[in-house]
Amino acid sequence: GRDLFNQRLDVVFYDVTTLYFDSDVEVEEALRQKGFSKDGKVGKTQILFCMLIDRDKQPIGYKVFKGDTFEGHTFEHAIKGLKDEYQIDKVIVVADRGMLSAANLETTVNNGYEFIVGERLRKLPREVQEPLLDINNYKATWTYENSEGEEVAVRYCAVAFQGRTIIGTYSAKRAKKDAHDREVKLKTAAKLLENPSLVAKKAGRFFLEKEGETRYKLDDQKVARDKRFDGFLAIATNNTTLDINIILEQYKQLYRIEHTFRTFKSHLETRPMFHWTDKRIEGHLCLCYLSYTLL
Repeated sequence: GRDLFNQRLDVVFYDVTTLYFDSDVEVEEALRQKGFSKDGKVGKTQILFCMLIDRDKQPIGYKVFKGDTFEGHTFEHAIKGLKDEYQIDKVIVVADRGMLSAANLETTVNNGYEFIVGERLRKLPREVQEPLLDINNYKATWTYENSEGEEVAVRYCAVAFQGRTIIGTYSAKRAKKDAHDREVKLKTAAKLLENPSLVAKKAGRFFLEKEGETRYKLDDQKVARDKRFDGFLAIATNNTTLDINIILEQYKQLYRIEHTFRTFKSHLETRPMFHWTDKRIEGHLCLCYLSYTLL
């Protein structure tokens, strides 16, 4: 339940975005710095804006970091004190794999929280990867309704690994997209092979391998390996009580915070920002956050 003075949480969604300024001027130690932009605004100064929301898209809190901060380093600060500030029975942190590094997973566990996180299937050891890439193991089905109101069926299986449950999912629609993406890369590879001088550092991205000093060829083994992953994704959790269907549903809900950021950036016109001092920047973001909360 929730009243004016409390907010009970069980699932927390966390993500980071960048908000840019119409300026490329940096001031040492100020919030406004150049960094990796999620808006594709190369050369602009920016800040990192982190938000926590609950399952109903209700904002829980936000934090602001210098624009050159690595997003993975923001996580510990953002979840610190959650248990002190809110009446929490159990928190499950839901995030993509880019956010929850090994250190951040450790922070999550050390704070007594559970996690549901995207897992890099290609990086898993072979003994875990093999059963997750065998479609014959995918005997269970999870169905959900997509944003167009269509019912989508996803097959899944689960493997225990290092105190976590790794859930593999397979979607025929996703497999089709993966195959299409690879075909686009292979067409680019063919063009690059005609112009080896353009390859440079791109070779690995387009399934090319070096042959001699200046020549390249298509790496057929790499293409075959890539095909094996078509349609597969993995999710890891340390939760031992929730049904797998519920875990998959919670991970799917990550799109909610993406919608939140879209509203925050576009509808509220949070950026570009035209303030230069830290105090003004923080004030601007506070007003935007209050507006979003009321909205």
